[in-house]
Amino acid sequence: VNVILPPIAKDQPVITIRKFPDLSIDMDFLVDKNTLTQEARGFIEALVKSKYNILISGGTSSGKTTFLNAMTEFIDDSERIVTIEDSRELQIKGKENLISLETRNANSSNKGLIEIKDLIKNSLRMRPDRIIVGEVRSKEAIDMLTAQNTGHEGGISTAHANTPADMISRLEVMILTGGANFPIEAARKMIGSAIDIIIQLKRISGKKRRVTHISEVYEHDGLPIINDLFLYDYEKDSLVCTENIMKKDEKFNRT
Repeated sequence: VNVILPPIAKDQPVITIRKFPDLSIDMDFLVDKNTLTQEARGFIEALVKSKYNILISGGTSSGKTTFLNAMTEFIDDSERIVTIEDSRELQIKGKENLISLETRNANSSNKGLIEIKDLIKNSLRMRPDRIIVGEVRSKEAIDMLTAQNTGHEGGISTAHANTPADMISRLEVMILTGGANFPIEAARKMIGSAIDIIIQLKRISGKKRRVTHISEVYEHDGLPIINDLFLYDYEKDSLVCTENIMKKDEKFNRT
């Protein structure tokens, strides 16, 4: 629930309520709704089971959190999952070894603040098999990418961006915001090494939500390179597999 009162909201109060549906939305439901194809579903299942680090990108109300929830069905029940959120929106079901952490605002004395970056650092002491960050917005990007670069594989997060390329740029800004002396070259190398896959979602023509990109990210000469593996065809209203060859296939090969 979000409330804005006058004089900030002109003339009258504005109340916005976001409510999750009662029905359980899984990957089969999303395939039926043409959010993605059966082929792409199978590819994402293989990515999750092989512990690729995945970032779900999209605009407001594009379905990022819903898609993340659906993806967790591919995580093995034996794995310990740690979720980290500003406000608890994830609805991960059927996982017994689940730890849910939530941030806390400072009190009236400006004490007691616990941010996402603090929870990411603490989660590393919990022997997690998966670290899921509900949304990455700012300086916590450094801690998330550091964890993914130091042996904590299979992370899944969401963030706001319009394209995979924009997502890379946003991550660079987040890193530079969090570390004033962080060189841009090191930031780009970190992104290319830590993030394996970007799944781009878009809200099209009102209620339709579509996966528009499934893109691999890899590091080359210190720069994060985007390799589109699936692209949305607007005329066909369908996600189409490209002919591009995946560079980071070593995790597939070891499973």
